[in-house]
Parts: sequence; C-alpha cells; structure tokens
Amino acid sequence: MLRRIDLMALAFYRKEPFTGSLDGMRYRISLKKSGDPETESLEVVLYPDEFCYEKTDEAVKQCYEFPFSDEGLEQITAFLNEQADKQKDLWNL
Repeated sequence: MLRRIDLMALAFYRKEPFTGSLDGMRYRISLKKSGDPETESLEVVLYPDEFCYEKTDEAVKQCYEFPFSDEGLEQITAFLNEQADKQKDLWNL
C-alpha cells in the first residue's frame, strides 16, 4: 500500500518526473505545464510493469490529471492504491 509520504514533495515535480511501482503497476507523475501557473496540473500515467516508461507502448498507457497541489498528491495516493487493486489483472501480465 502506497502512502503519501512515498511520493515526493510538490516542489520536486517542477524539476522532473517521478516514477514508481505498486504491485505490478508502474506509474509516472509529472508536471503538466500550461501558459498559466494557476492551471498547471499533475499528470499520472499508469502502465504494466514490463518495460520502462519510454519503452512502453503508448496504447497501454493510461493518463489522468490531478490538481498541482498537496491535495492533488493526496488524491493521487488514493487513486494509485485503488487502481493497483482494481486493475490487478492488467498489471499481472
């Protein structure tokens, strides 16, 4: 089970993406920039734990957006735990 403390601090995402895995599910969290800092968001990409992000076929990647905020990171933590269980068959290829 993933905890909020397992994800990086919000400022980290301004510099680079963060990748991790949970029960066969890989994830990548990155800043999705826009012209206005008020509308920036965090993009979460889920994919099976077969290859790294760059080598994974785009067709199997699942993309989601969350607010660029501490609350957004809390939402991401809950979402990742939920998806690791909900899509268990997909992650255990």
